[in-house]
Amino acid sequence: MSSVVASANSFEYSHPSIRQAVDSVISMINPGIGQLIKPGDKVVLKPYLSVAGLRTHDGSDRRVSHTLVVTAMVELLKDCGAVISVGDEGSKSFRHGARQEGREWLYALEKRYGVTLVSFAKAGAARVRSKVSYPSHYLITKALLEADAVVSCVNCRPHPRLMLMGAVRNMFNAVV
Repeated sequence: MSSVVASANSFEYSHPSIRQAVDSVISMINPGIGQLIKPGDKVVLKPYLSVAGLRTHDGSDRRVSHTLVVTAMVELLKDCGAVISVGDEGSKSFRHGARQEGREWLYALEKRYGVTLVSFAKAGAARVRSKVSYPSHYLITKALLEADAVVSCVNCRPHPRLMLMGAVRNMFNAVV
């Protein structure tokens, strides 16, 4: 499996502007999205959703993925005919089914587009051999291992303890 990384700016948070930025990023990918995602493919969209102590989880402070970016990605994947799950590491709202304040947009996304919200922790894990001597194995969430494709949807920004927060940091949650 290959990896593709692309980035674009949007100077305002409006649906048309964000969708245009997402479309421009997708147009940079070769092979095209239509060749990567086929109708019926199971795709996990992995936004960055959890920040301790954050009052709102709508992306307005840029620490978590913005709601409009996630929505634009869902629309684009739906256009490809994908069966979409939106996955997270197992926050309370996903793991226990309790609706969490500040995440109403996620539940609206689930209802409007028919996506499935999935907890990486609740999905279980499989032991995967690593390619380094230590650790020799990892427990990786089955939600990703059973998918045909994984799309990491995260802001590219500085992180207080890391130099940069991006797609790689976002996928740390796959290790359960």
